[in-house]
Amino acid sequence: MTALAIKLGANCWGQYSDWPSLRAAGIRADSLGYDSLWTWDHLYPIVGSHEGPIFEGWLTLAAWAEATERATIGLMVGANTFRNPALVAKLATTLDHISGGRAVLVFFL
Repeated sequence: MTALAIKLGANCWGQYSDWPSLRAAGIRADSLGYDSLWTWDHLYPIVGSHEGPIFEGWLTLAAWAEATERATIGLMVGANTFRNPALVAKLATTLDHISGGRAVLVFFL
């Protein structure tokens, strides 16, 4: 029987945070050995006031790609209906280059 490897990911909220804290969360997850690092691309916070602060998902991933070394990175939720599919493909391709091949792009229909 083959043993299954368990992989753990960290989903860091980009809402109601400041950039130094969100950056540090990504770096910490990577340094602790998490296999993947995720955020989302909601346009508004999903808890609290809709006027609250929230970071843009793709830019957060690009910054984490520069600040981390090993964890794969991706969006847990993407606002795909707000972006042309060709733009999403270009964003993912650029992220993959920035991260050294660690980008994850998942589509559900």
